[in-house]
Amino acid sequence: MPDKNLSERVSELLLDLGLITTKKQVKSVEALTGGVASDVALVRTDQKKYCVKFALSKMRVKADWFAPISRNLSEYEWLKIAEIIIPGNTPEMYGFSEKTGGFAMAYVGGDDCFVWKERLFQAPPDISIAEKVGKTFGKVQSYTGERSFNTSPFENKDVFFHMRTEPYILFTGSNHPELKPIFDEVAQSLTDANKTLVHGDVSPKNILVKAGEPILIDAECATMGDPAFDVAFCLNHFFLKAVFSPHFKVALEKAANSFFANYYEFVHWEDHREFNNRVAKLLPMLGLARVDGKSPVEYLDKEQQQRVRTIVIPLIKKPINNIQQVLNVQFSGIN
Repeated sequence: MPDKNLSERVSELLLDLGLITTKKQVKSVEALTGGVASDVALVRTDQKKYCVKFALSKMRVKADWFAPISRNLSEYEWLKIAEIIIPGNTPEMYGFSEKTGGFAMAYVGGDDCFVWKERLFQAPPDISIAEKVGKTFGKVQSYTGERSFNTSPFENKDVFFHMRTEPYILFTGSNHPELKPIFDEVAQSLTDANKTLVHGDVSPKNILVKAGEPILIDAECATMGDPAFDVAFCLNHFFLKAVFSPHFKVALEKAANSFFANYYEFVHWEDHREFNNRVAKLLPMLGLARVDGKSPVEYLDKEQQQRVRTIVIPLIKKPINNIQQVLNVQFSGIN
């Protein structure tokens, strides 16, 4: 379909879903920022507010990074499943439009709502939020780890490869030739895994907190895969925030451990020790990926980036098969 401006695409989507009957009912379209992979907008109609989302084929980063826009449908399906499993912790969904390739959901906002990432920069983390995030993701992956779960909407390994395995694992390994065999091995294991439904972007920027409850969004990497990736991905953000704000590191380490402990109680699809080992192996690799991969975090300066490398590279070369010990080593290395 030819490229159109955002307002036009939004109107077409809402019309296709039957949420409006005429384009005149759209009062305003406000582009929302924060991601590199999609066009997202707050839409006000004469009746209510919506959030709409369209995937981009090329990410908004310096590196050449492309991914299938079909991921918008898998994200919508993830959010629909989550709506069943954890009602109240995801936005209400209003439909996916095959015509426009986008979807609409309830807009989550208000004075009692904030993006968790922004709050983590401002103050030590609220441990209760970390606990709730661990439990909500644990519930989703426990449900989807059952043999009876219908996996057919989530056979999206190609999307996960382009969005996560290649830019975070393979690309990072190519930048560190001495580590490349390790990264290549993990990339293959992520491709082969089919344990539970994976979100793929469990980041504080994708977690809203409204009235003290986490609201999970942004699941465009959703696929059946290895849930250890999701857990390590989230734990990595606590570590990176501590590198940026070392005065918060004690509270951030406590939040990381609380997140993991509350998630861990839901693991039933495999041996706990094996799961723990994979998270422990992935965590330092993802740390390196966020300074030397295709999607480096924007808030670390060169000195802080080097601090990450100094901490995580020895853990990649000689893995510690216990996530609590890895967290202790990583946080202890922050000055």
